[in-house]
Amino acid sequence: MKQTLCAITVAMLLSLPARGQSIFDNSVVHTVHLTSLYDGLQDTLTSDYILSFDFFQQQIRDIPYTFCKAELDGTPLDTIGIRHKGYNSWWSSPKKPMKLDLNRFKKGQTYQDLKKLNLHNRAGDPSFMRENLCYELLRNMGIPAPRAAFARVYFDGAYAGLYRIVEQVDNVFLDRHFGDHKGNLYKQNSHGSAGYTLEWLGPEQENYYPQYELENHESENDWASLIHFVDVLNNTPDAVFADSIAAVFDVPSFLKVLALDYAVNNLDFYGNAGRNYYLYHDAGGDGKIHWLPWDYNLTWREDAPPPEPGALTPVLIRRLLKVSQFRQQFLEQYCVLRQYFDTDQLLPRIEADSALTDAWVATDSSGDFELAAFRQNISGDWFHLPGLKSFLDKRSSEIDQFLAGRGVDCSVVVDTDEPEGEAGRLLVFPNPAISTMVTVQWPASFIAEDKRLLVFDARGRLVIAETATEADNAMQLNLSGLQPGVYFVRLVCGKHGARAKFLIIDQG
Repeated sequence: MKQTLCAITVAMLLSLPARGQSIFDNSVVHTVHLTSLYDGLQDTLTSDYILSFDFFQQQIRDIPYTFCKAELDGTPLDTIGIRHKGYNSWWSSPKKPMKLDLNRFKKGQTYQDLKKLNLHNRAGDPSFMRENLCYELLRNMGIPAPRAAFARVYFDGAYAGLYRIVEQVDNVFLDRHFGDHKGNLYKQNSHGSAGYTLEWLGPEQENYYPQYELENHESENDWASLIHFVDVLNNTPDAVFADSIAAVFDVPSFLKVLALDYAVNNLDFYGNAGRNYYLYHDAGGDGKIHWLPWDYNLTWREDAPPPEPGALTPVLIRRLLKVSQFRQQFLEQYCVLRQYFDTDQLLPRIEADSALTDAWVATDSSGDFELAAFRQNISGDWFHLPGLKSFLDKRSSEIDQFLAGRGVDCSVVVDTDEPEGEAGRLLVFPNPAISTMVTVQWPASFIAEDKRLLVFDARGRLVIAETATEADNAMQLNLSGLQPGVYFVRLVCGKHGARAKFLIIDQG
């Protein structure tokens, strides 16, 4: 027993974060301390949540924030806003998910430039890794997706359990991925268990209020971009639909997300429940609506069907896949996914996260599943829920067979989001990187004096930040110290933005 306790203690100490370390650094378990500023805070959080739903558990109002003190990885903050969140993850779990609003009561307060953070529990996921893995896969595919890490949470000094700390999709998120937040951000608003399917409800924006929330620019309250997108989606004749929808919607990126959703058998996504997504109108960029995915705990599930939508699908999937060119693009997105949805790629991450969090799960008495479920579900089934490793092996093989049966040759598929040097994109060379230096070249039209080059690793961690003021349209980046793997470089230049993906290979 002493040896076991000693091992747990050592594991905990090794997983502690250093002050100032990124809150989304996956190599450590982060620390969140929440301290009550009045008696009965936790009762208030519970009652505020319950009173936001009616007798039939349909949401009837926004869940209100209350206030508390917080400390993140040793950094104290002034009073912040806190509330419970979620639906199934709240009602089905003794450990409640929470949202932290850092500037709710102190305007301008941020932590590492972040204004909001989400604390998610383990509802529906014995492994505790499904959501983090899916977000990482999406980011690897070039999709703007939240970053996530693990955090041990304390309430008034008492250990409240291990949580996932998940990035908020907000203006800060938009600035990082799109270079600005000039356009409207809409969130699908599922009341209770009902989902919505982007159906046409007429030109009056009030008709869409029960189904969506405008997450920014609320004072302007202009819903024209969403209504125009829904109008084109539903009312454009088939003969001109392909060109019309491609002019207002980022179709290739959505098809990537769709391929991932079907690959991991996501039970709680647009194609099944009609929910869990944001829509962003990139008014400062390409002018299109972009699909931003959300909520991936109910994934890697049992009885996964063939990785292809059936006949009964919501309007966006149904209309897109009726177009032969979009259907072919959808199939080819599996080729992009299969670069990352692979045992060699994901197994080291699964094993590392398991080792990192095991000691904290072992001491979490408020958990959604017992410790045996966490340890077993990494490899093997926990009742009806497949193990991560067994699901990955089986599902990746099924996708390969699925593509072969439809004549898709991944060796000749080109990722349409890869940079080719034209306007709006970056060129990185040599790629793959075979030395410690690469050259990044951007369009000559990017004429702002200051240009920021940001490099992120596959986990979404910022690893290089450089400012370029050269008159020409290229600069060199020093990659010394970076490990082999996939990286993403983003240029932020005034109102413009561009990105590229590159690979560092091991020459040993």
